[in-house]
Amino acid sequence: MSPTVTIRGACFAYNARPVIEDLSLEIAEGDFFAVIGPNGSGKTTLLRLMLGSLKPQTGDILVFGRPLGGYSRRELARRIALVPQGSAPVFSFKVEEIVRMGRAPHLGWLGFENAVDLEEAARAIAAVGLDSLANRPLDRLSGGEQQRVWIARALCQQPRLMLLDEPTAALDMGHQLQIMRLMARLRRDRKMTVVMVSHDLNLAAMFATRMLLLHRGRAVCTGTPKEVLQPAHIRTAYGCEVLVDRHPQGDFPRLTLPVDPAAGVTTPM
Repeated sequence: MSPTVTIRGACFAYNARPVIEDLSLEIAEGDFFAVIGPNGSGKTTLLRLMLGSLKPQTGDILVFGRPLGGYSRRELARRIALVPQGSAPVFSFKVEEIVRMGRAPHLGWLGFENAVDLEEAARAIAAVGLDSLANRPLDRLSGGEQQRVWIARALCQQPRLMLLDEPTAALDMGHQLQIMRLMARLRRDRKMTVVMVSHDLNLAAMFATRMLLLHRGRAVCTGTPKEVLQPAHIRTAYGCEVLVDRHPQGDFPRLTLPVDPAAGVTTPM
């Protein structure tokens, strides 16, 4: 079985400034793959390379065993969906209208929707818990609610590869868990591959099957959360010390920042 994504020696630069350097990795079908690293390490650029909206200057990227250049834009949109970071409202479209836009790659040449398209939109809205807001204009929703609308639109594409750029950043803890559990369920039930950029290392450790830690466009390490979330690796990428132990309720690592004297923490008597 071919990996969902294969990257071989990819390099990408903006105006001669390297952002991704000599990166090689494979993401297996059904992986929940987390991309972590400090700001400016190339995480969002990597997602856009996988999507095909950017092309590496050197190296190859294959999706489902085929070079990205071998797909039409319509074919790619039927296979890959991206939930970008901090999407702005699109005029005053209603939630349902925005989500139905995700059906565009599946419509006929005349662009008419049918009962299946409407059913997929309703299912996607329900999956992110926005049933009661389906007829509300997008610009009247909170930031967290808007983020769930973009996720629902991506789900409506019925992709085999879901790319998410900080999908839980604007959400409260309850909705963070809801979205992560949804992604885990889709990975299991639909054999969907999920690639997620995240700054929340503990949340990523709970759900990811594998991780890539980036630093200045290069891979520090790739592996399971246990293999990647090691103090030495975090020190290399983030330049700070962390305490790593095992989460008391699961076999995955938990990171804690050590107490800083500047925080004014006092020892109880």
